[in-house]
Amino acid sequence: VASMTGKFVGIGRTRLSRYDEAQGAIICEYEWRNEIHDIPPLKGTVIPFGKDHPFYPPFVEEKKPYEAIADIATVPGLHSLPRVGVKALIDVPVYVAGRLWGLLGVDDCERARGWSESDIRLFRLVSGLLSGLLFRRFAEENLNRMSSLMEEAPQYTTYVNENGEFQYFNAGTSTLL
Repeated sequence: VASMTGKFVGIGRTRLSRYDEAQGAIICEYEWRNEIHDIPPLKGTVIPFGKDHPFYPPFVEEKKPYEAIADIATVPGLHSLPRVGVKALIDVPVYVAGRLWGLLGVDDCERARGWSESDIRLFRLVSGLLSGLLFRRFAEENLNRMSSLMEEAPQYTTYVNENGEFQYFNAGTSTLL
């Protein structure tokens, strides 16, 4: 999805970064780089992300849907981005269950540019899809964890449907025999 979207919009890089609240950082976990640009990789990069970061208040406190910067040079606090080839960017937060999970970012590494409404809508759509997929993954992991706890519980646990039929017995049921 990242490479297809990046090629479609004609950008230099897409990145998916996870927010580590305990560490107070954004960690780039995935990136796609357009081969026509000679830009350094960001995967594995840890960027401090606290209240002094220009995107912390809008994404963590205000829950803004995106930040689009047409020219990085005009934004205080983003001075390190030109060193990694960024001229313009869109960052879209990925929220899972109302909390910031991370950022979907797209970088134009060729020139400063204004972002069209369709560009912004596209990346917000991709962010929404990621939010839904992550929510589902976390819900399935939680369900599997709870199922495992129920199955291994030493107490007798059953489920009886509305017709009075037994639908489930856990291993603790064997203690009754």
